[in-house]
Amino acid sequence: MYYGNYTARVSSSDTTQRSTSDASAWILGDKLQCIDFKNHVMTRLYSQYAAPQASQVVTTEQIDYVCSSTQPGSKLRSFFLDILATHLADKTRVIGTWEEWDAVFQKFPDARAFVLQSSMTMPAERRYIKWLCQYLEQKPQASSPAIANLVTDGRAKKVESGIPAKRNADGSPVQEDVADGPTMTDDETTVGSGWRRNDNAAPIPRPWTSQVWGPPPTTR
Repeated sequence: MYYGNYTARVSSSDTTQRSTSDASAWILGDKLQCIDFKNHVMTRLYSQYAAPQASQVVTTEQIDYVCSSTQPGSKLRSFFLDILATHLADKTRVIGTWEEWDAVFQKFPDARAFVLQSSMTMPAERRYIKWLCQYLEQKPQASSPAIANLVTDGRAKKVESGIPAKRNADGSPVQEDVADGPTMTDDETTVGSGWRRNDNAAPIPRPWTSQVWGPPPTTR
């Protein structure tokens, strides 16, 4: 789908209609599930409403249209409500009588609750507009291949990778143990032994690491 740019066919002097057309474009992108297109539209809207020199007004018609076309939590819905709550007391940015706004809020309880909550804060603290990136949608990450044969009872089963498994003389697969630390012999599993042994069972002293093996044994 083409998402590099588009043209809103409205009067050059009617900036309110242009922003409504942008909102319509975002809603279209949402229906088509085109994240890149929606993010492109949101960038346009952000420059109109939230940029440092932005002066675009918010009207009851816009909020009615956006809330009627989106669900609570929608990026577009959140953006317009944040703009409304931030400039609620600025009559040059929010247009409409209180009767008109009340009629809109009666239809959308989430919008009414958010705006009422914001109206109880000091005007200087009404900074609800977020960074642009917080209004953009992220593409879903490609799921990584599932790890086959998870660890069970302390043993890790070999992951299917195309490499032939080791087998015994009778053809049965070789069982491989998973060791998180140094391998201990049967003699070393005995508490206090701490010695490796030759084939003739003679003990072989070896360097001791207390963090792994515990305190060194007492010399007998």
